[in-house]
Amino acid sequence: MIEVKTLEGISKSVLFQTFTRAFSDYIAKIQMSQERFERELLIRRSFISELSIGAFDKQQLVGLIFNGLRQINGKKVLYDCATGIIPAYRKQGISTKMFQYLEEIINDKKIDSYLLEVIQKNEPAVALYKKSGLDICCEYMCYHMKKENFKKFHKNDEITIELKNLNNVNFDLLTSFWDYQPSWQNSMESIKNVHSQFNIIEAHQDSKLLGYAFINPLNGEIPQIALKKEERGKGIGESILQKVIETTTADKISIINTDKRDHNLNSFLEKHGFELNLSQYEMIKNYSFE
Repeated sequence: MIEVKTLEGISKSVLFQTFTRAFSDYIAKIQMSQERFERELLIRRSFISELSIGAFDKQQLVGLIFNGLRQINGKKVLYDCATGIIPAYRKQGISTKMFQYLEEIINDKKIDSYLLEVIQKNEPAVALYKKSGLDICCEYMCYHMKKENFKKFHKNDEITIELKNLNNVNFDLLTSFWDYQPSWQNSMESIKNVHSQFNIIEAHQDSKLLGYAFINPLNGEIPQIALKKEERGKGIGESILQKVIETTTADKISIINTDKRDHNLNSFLEKHGFELNLSQYEMIKNYSFE
């Protein structure tokens, strides 16, 4: 008999072990240590155990929904950090039971919106989420590039490129460079949650900030890269990418969840050697408690 309840009180090691088994055959191969799991899946995404769901066979955790909570524009938004079921327990209606229990929590806590991302090729998951009342609200592109495939065109040598830690970053100024809001895991709050993992690369001219990129120097992840609108097409982005390549010790650079509508950024990445790895949907369900 499967019991569904929150993950409050469940140890991080059990969460990690179950997550690893549940995602052992995932479309996008996932390999991570427990330390990275806790940092990337839990801390970075604002995981809340009492708002997260587990399916238990006796005392064994066999299914999970990890959720994070944030206030966004005055609304309480719950985000699905990860949903998975151990292979031997699939196709038994466990996902539906977990979502039904989750809806009870959402109503009890008066959560305004539930948000998640799903790989577009994962058709069973997309169908489940649509059946549960979620709608597609955004499409994301996920890119990667081997460093040796970086294509140079127009590096700007008249600007200064600096590598810094995040201690004195003016985050509000950086948001003015955006065309589209970043996804949950690439948001400013996510970056701040694990700020010691990132550096910022800034492009300056006459002490004015023209563009930037956040970079994880160990794994080559770029959660954000942006330029002032009037400074685009001048080789500044290429100069920032060159510094990214010099900074990271990883063989590959990755940038996931660029908005499909962001033609400027996506064409820039493809022009410089990035390849589309996979595509995702962002899906949302809004609630009203009037």
